[in-house]
Amino acid sequence: MKKFQLAWTGEQPLLKNDIQTERYIFHRDITGNVLSEQIMWSLKGYLECYFPVDDVESVVYEDGKKFLNPLFASKTISDAKEAAHQYWNVIKNIRLSFNPSLSNDELLKYFEEYRVVERKVLAYFMCSREEVMAPVEEQLAEIVKEKYRDDYLQPYITLTTPKEDDLLYQEKCDVLLLSKNPTDESIQEHALKYPLMLFNVESEAEGAKIIKYRLTPEELKKAKKEVENYKHGKVLLKKEQQEILTLLKSKEAEDITYFIQQSSLCRLTLKACWGGAHYFLMLFFSHLADKAGVTHREFVMFSRVEDVIRLLQSSVWLSGQELQNRKRAYLLHYKADGVSFVSGVEAEQKKIQILDSSQPSQELQEFKGTIAHKGKFQGTVVLVKVDTPSEIHKIAGKINKKHVLVTGMTNPNMTMLVNKVGAILTDEGGMACHAAIISREFKIPCLVGCKIATQILKDGDLVEVDAERGIVRILQR
Repeated sequence: MKKFQLAWTGEQPLLKNDIQTERYIFHRDITGNVLSEQIMWSLKGYLECYFPVDDVESVVYEDGKKFLNPLFASKTISDAKEAAHQYWNVIKNIRLSFNPSLSNDELLKYFEEYRVVERKVLAYFMCSREEVMAPVEEQLAEIVKEKYRDDYLQPYITLTTPKEDDLLYQEKCDVLLLSKNPTDESIQEHALKYPLMLFNVESEAEGAKIIKYRLTPEELKKAKKEVENYKHGKVLLKKEQQEILTLLKSKEAEDITYFIQQSSLCRLTLKACWGGAHYFLMLFFSHLADKAGVTHREFVMFSRVEDVIRLLQSSVWLSGQELQNRKRAYLLHYKADGVSFVSGVEAEQKKIQILDSSQPSQELQEFKGTIAHKGKFQGTVVLVKVDTPSEIHKIAGKINKKHVLVTGMTNPNMTMLVNKVGAILTDEGGMACHAAIISREFKIPCLVGCKIATQILKDGDLVEVDAERGIVRILQR
């Protein structure tokens, strides 16, 4: 039986993930997009994506070695930034051009434009996944080990932390500026500038409400303190990185360090594209949803590309039963010879057939992860399987420093959780991921790339996070 490993999880739209599978068809020339197979399994809207273990250990790893060439690595970063730039040119044009009187042919033209640029940024997003970045991360670790021996880990972590300001810091600074004159118009401008912060938000009114909450005195006080700590931390980081690189005396280490840091920053830039599109194009997708007779959420969360095309070409939409089946479960299976899709009971049966043999034993008492920020911590698990801001806000009101945040991957709208907990565990991620970077900012023990954390751990489990050795131990269930 073919073995699969969990790649990532999240409360993510089927429409986006259907387009994501197309990157293996149209963009195999972009590094990392060489999988022969990918499975997306959704249960009640929460999705798990699986990669074949053989592919990860062979073709994906080999493809990632291309980044050991500094010229190739630099060009990839440049091309990824250009893809993001092109993306927003197209998306902004769709927003500006949209009006309810557009014909179905015109709507389809704009949808196809969105589909093309979405697919490309998702292809470049693959470049910074841990499976693809493994060769360069391993090479940098070996160079650091030669000089630091057993004490290599902290210098390695320091080098892989971006010294340049990222998108989230810029957004936080803009929130502070916004607080000086928070009109309805300026709040909307902020929302459209940073739609990534409003992932899975269902209306512009809800988005404005979220931003207004961040403008309350208590939240502004937190933001101001975080900005001050961030600035101070960056000064120290730049100094420490220079000292380490001077000691290493390695041009290769400098090149790889630069590439990993740029990959981390670029990953967030690309995430802002696919993670922000549904808010930025709220009016466009809501109009399509009205044509289908469903809500905005139902449209983006449970429709496929072929459904949208059929709607605009033939005015035919899903049956009510099929929509309910997809809400219950679906399985999207990419293979080199085509893409298959099933929903409802059939999806549950197919999942058992092809994925259950790859699931971890529920009897496991410990598992491993990649150390993103060192430390040891014992605490109670809070399992987060939502990405919707309103649900995350509810969780934030129930947690404290005694908790361990366990999630598939952290998103920018989870910052309110990160700064409250004592440790972080994620299924996804390498040294360039969001959880790795933000854990260093808040100085929280963190293991990323655990693969099975959300499958093994349950709310209320008592665990030890040993981010000195990269091990999670279950102490009590």
